[in-house]
Amino acid sequence: MRLPNIWGEGILFAFSGCDGPTDWQHPFVGGLLGDRVGIEFYTQCRRRLWLRIESKEREGGADTFEKLTPNLVCSDLLDVVAKPTGMPEVEVEVRMVFLTKDVVAGKVVVLPGTKAQELRIVPVTTMDGRGQQEQRDHMILQSSPSEYTVLVWEENATETIFAYAFDATDIRRAEEKAKQALTCDFEQAVQEKLQFFAPLPQVSGLDELEERTYCKAFSVLKVNIESPQGEIAYHWATPDRFPHRHMWLWDSAFQALAMKYISAELAEEAIKAVLSKQKPNGFIPHMMTPDPSLDSHITQPPILAWAAWDIYRYSRNRDFLAHVYPRLKAYLEWDLNNKDANGNGLLEWVKDEEDVLCHCAESGMDNSPRFDLPGRDDAVDLNAFIAAECAYLAKMADVLGKGGEKRIWLQRRQKMIRLINQLLWDSEDEFYYDRSKNGDFVRVKTEASFAPLFAKVADEGRA
Repeated sequence: MRLPNIWGEGILFAFSGCDGPTDWQHPFVGGLLGDRVGIEFYTQCRRRLWLRIESKEREGGADTFEKLTPNLVCSDLLDVVAKPTGMPEVEVEVRMVFLTKDVVAGKVVVLPGTKAQELRIVPVTTMDGRGQQEQRDHMILQSSPSEYTVLVWEENATETIFAYAFDATDIRRAEEKAKQALTCDFEQAVQEKLQFFAPLPQVSGLDELEERTYCKAFSVLKVNIESPQGEIAYHWATPDRFPHRHMWLWDSAFQALAMKYISAELAEEAIKAVLSKQKPNGFIPHMMTPDPSLDSHITQPPILAWAAWDIYRYSRNRDFLAHVYPRLKAYLEWDLNNKDANGNGLLEWVKDEEDVLCHCAESGMDNSPRFDLPGRDDAVDLNAFIAAECAYLAKMADVLGKGGEKRIWLQRRQKMIRLINQLLWDSEDEFYYDRSKNGDFVRVKTEASFAPLFAKVADEGRA
């Protein structure tokens, strides 16, 4: 399988919850540097790690590279061939791998054909802000509040190995982690990371770019999976380990759809993780963390039943349906009971009219012009999502032998379809729109107006 090989500034580089414990509270997460072979770590006091090539022919050494040929750029494994700036006869292969949530190991090899005198490959690290840095023989120690990092390395004429380790409590623990990592079986660690791609579904007919893009999508998905922590007792997903970091309702649904191709159990956990944060009244926050005090007070598009049903179709795990159904039912009933301020049977998003950059975070369309008018509007996408969720809950009820509840969900769906087509369809424009509190159409055309197609609300004439 041809794996991703495009280097780009800011590409996330971190240890995945797929491979072991992660730490949401004290994350050691980085992004690739744009001008050097290295990583910027998004700690409170930023750290940077890169490679410097020194030789007798070039005073001061080279931090940048005039040519970079990536062999492999994954979320936790890098392999690139680099020619240092101003050293045309020098070529090195640089590999880095995340061993644990706190430790990156690296290996740099001078490639055959290199002609340079007294060549040295030296890992370099710097930090911003109020931190302190101390250099010793083949070791750099960095300290800032609740963040400690240590870089260690060994070198000879043709090879350098290094390790960079983090600890949230003690510089000595960071030093121990780094020194231990120098003794790891580096090649085995590389092979273990590559094994992630082996079980992925094979897709025939892909050209090289398409196959690398396919694998890149799964690499991105992998890096954004966290291990169970705090109040979240399951593996869970975040849109990005930096800067958003937290678990988000509808993002998790989308991610779970793809996770099932890594592992059906992992996809099920992603949905269970969201539902585990449900409040006693059925409400689910749009943003959640292992620390319940940080959970938000608004929700997000209700698409969890759609995602859960898709996962069930793949896994046929009836126990999963039995677990999620009552929780999904409670969430949809919370929506129906709490989001119809004008009492006309159609639901509205909550707006934040004071926030000029994000009028409606609840909708997932944060700064859409459809929300520029004051007041709450009957929302075409929200109501279409509700209609769809009713259909998927009816399917679940059927599988679980709840015939009476199946009929109730189908009745609720038909009522919602009728109201959407009666009140949110503009026959003049032949388009679905939100409806303002004054009863006027909000004639702003956005992708939200296509939600009735997704929910199979629109008949053939309106589709």
